[in-house]
Amino acid sequence: MTLIINNKFNIPLQTPIAVAVSGGIDSMALALSLSQTGYNPICLIVDHKLRLSSTKQALATKKILDTLKIKATILTWHHSEITKNLEEQAREARYALLTQQCNKMNIKYLFLGHHADDQIETFLLNLSRGSGVDGLCGMPLIRELNGINFVRPFLEVYKKDLQLFLEQNNIKWIEDESNNNDKIKRNKLRQTIKQVLPDLYKKRILLAVNNLQQSKNVLDKHYNKILDEIIVWHENQATFNRKKYMMLLEAERTWILNAIFKKLTNSSNKLRLKKIKNLDTNIFKGIKKTTLVHCKVLIADKIIITSNHE
Repeated sequence: MTLIINNKFNIPLQTPIAVAVSGGIDSMALALSLSQTGYNPICLIVDHKLRLSSTKQALATKKILDTLKIKATILTWHHSEITKNLEEQAREARYALLTQQCNKMNIKYLFLGHHADDQIETFLLNLSRGSGVDGLCGMPLIRELNGINFVRPFLEVYKKDLQLFLEQNNIKWIEDESNNNDKIKRNKLRQTIKQVLPDLYKKRILLAVNNLQQSKNVLDKHYNKILDEIIVWHENQATFNRKKYMMLLEAERTWILNAIFKKLTNSSNKLRLKKIKNLDTNIFKGIKKTTLVHCKVLIADKIIITSNHE
């Protein structure tokens, strides 16, 4: 069985590409399918150093790839003891290491193994948080951030099909121990989905996500027009008129603030809605200054948001 990557992304086969590989079913299937399609991927394995077995797992993953004659390198996250926000810090560190390595190797395309089940989980997690269109439209097939294109070709492929692909090609994979940790919210949701969500509903969720992504594209054009009209950018600063800002709709204000902070902090992550609403309230109240995610906010007739992010 082969799983050819449909080149809807128009990425020529000779293009240098990287693949984020954990050793699990999805990333191993991605590495193999890219190789079978005709690409020559370099696999990037992140050793998070969060468990005693993490280095052993990284080496075992590289060994499997070596037998497949697929290039691989291990990136190590060096850190002190982490006492809070473990998942978030690990995710940020992983993407930082992957991005740095891609830049070092002059690679502009990083492939990720997220699949249809991940997309469904993301939708339901964000739904439980009361997210708007941005959260409910899930992960995009391709997104550019800081010069790197993050590509997810498996968002319409279910994990069971990726496992079948590996089995039929006699390829081993490594189970992530953390997937059995019930303290992680996504893991608990995954087990619930298996028990109560029929395949028909999964397909309908994916259809809804696709429709929401199209709606988001239309909204983004509208919001970007507003952004261009009211924001003055400097190297590490955004300035805008408080009165014009207050005349916008709440959804427009939320999007604009998120866009500002994502750009100033070089982050792909959206701020929690609660933090955005608190800042929005402070702007309306005319509170003179506050701080938010490595940024200083001065509030007067003009709003000045300055990044302290290094």
